[in-house]
Amino acid sequence: MTARNIKNRPLLNVHAILPLSHANGPGARAVVWVQGCRRKCPGCCNPQTHSHGHRHLIDPQNLARAILAIPGIEGLTVSGGEPFEQAEAVGVLCRKVRENGLSVMVFTGRTHERIRASRGQAVQDLLAQIDILVDGPFIQELADNHLIWRGSRNQRVLFLSNRHDPEVLDRGTPTAVEARLALGSPLGVTGFPEGSDVQFLAKCLRLKSGILLEPLPTEKSNTRARRRNP
Repeated sequence: MTARNIKNRPLLNVHAILPLSHANGPGARAVVWVQGCRRKCPGCCNPQTHSHGHRHLIDPQNLARAILAIPGIEGLTVSGGEPFEQAEAVGVLCRKVRENGLSVMVFTGRTHERIRASRGQAVQDLLAQIDILVDGPFIQELADNHLIWRGSRNQRVLFLSNRHDPEVLDRGTPTAVEARLALGSPLGVTGFPEGSDVQFLAKCLRLKSGILLEPLPTEKSNTRARRRNP
């Protein structure tokens, strides 16, 4: 059930927000990962987003205003988790930012055909706000590290408006992986990293900076950076 505030507005259950990314769609983009996914695809790169427990409940209109205040971004990407499980709140967020000039890209484990066939008004309202849809579940047996903005070969990048040229997929390889390290915070890796990418990053940090990467004790999918004592 969708959480609501005292004004009966839908609240968005958010896992994480990244103000600036070049690895989650065309150009510079803000990224919002929603919390909660019933599908729980084996091998998913974001298993920590599967739980439906409340993480950060945010008014999507307030979040939209914060995103619109970020300088230099071209658009918003919504990933997860499953955005269409929170279609009402995600739709409010996407409509607000799109009305103010940003493009919208959404990752979903559902197919475009299934979404179009839905009778849910909130689902259709959200679909109408999307410029680029990456659809389909992650299938581990079809995993392919050479795809752009996808993890497995069954997934598709669908251009639902003329905001972006589909030829962007043929003009070289966009940024595939980003790593960010802030003081006092775990290392954040986003995009579509191969295991070898993370291993290479770990090796460079260890050799050049004396920083070791080790798993967080509570979430196996994340890493924490730790400086080695002299």
